[in-house]
Amino acid sequence: MKNVIVSFFVSQDQDRMIIQEYFFLGSHHTALIGLEVPYFYFAVREAMLNFSFYLAQGEIDAAFKSMKLVRSAAIWQNMAKMCVSTRRLDVGLMCLGKMGNAFGAMMVREIQKREPNITVQTGELALQLGMTEEAERIFIECARWDLVARLHQTLGHWEEAVQIAEKRNRVRLRNTHYAYAQELRKQDRIEDAIAQ
Repeated sequence: MKNVIVSFFVSQDQDRMIIQEYFFLGSHHTALIGLEVPYFYFAVREAMLNFSFYLAQGEIDAAFKSMKLVRSAAIWQNMAKMCVSTRRLDVGLMCLGKMGNAFGAMMVREIQKREPNITVQTGELALQLGMTEEAERIFIECARWDLVARLHQTLGHWEEAVQIAEKRNRVRLRNTHYAYAQELRKQDRIEDAIAQ
């Protein structure tokens, strides 16, 4: 394995690294002497600490003002995931907006209209962020077995969805079997679909 030295620029606007040059080190070179971290690494770190501090104090405006320099969708996504852990749905929605995830924000707003339980709404936020295990744990915590079954159906875990419907959500058992049969039919597994 060869050692490589790479010099690159980090574009905060485009959220990527741009390689300037690279070269391989000979086997007689063993150490790196110079390393420089871009200035905005520290600025972003300080902004995130300030965001967390102001959020803990309940000062949402100050929290977002401290993050005005951050344009990276990845950073906003991590902040939104933190909002799932702290159950701050209002801030999580703002983070979805900063990420540019309009569909995710729309889905969370839709469930806010239908469902008054803040825990269920937080589970939907977790789903929109791709945190399926966390969403399942949240839905189980508030005993919303219909949402747990729907989650497993969406993920294609039909056996688990049917088991949950049989044990915890018998009202939706027939619908779950029907949806599973439809999925099997789409896969041209007609015999299995009939068995459902």
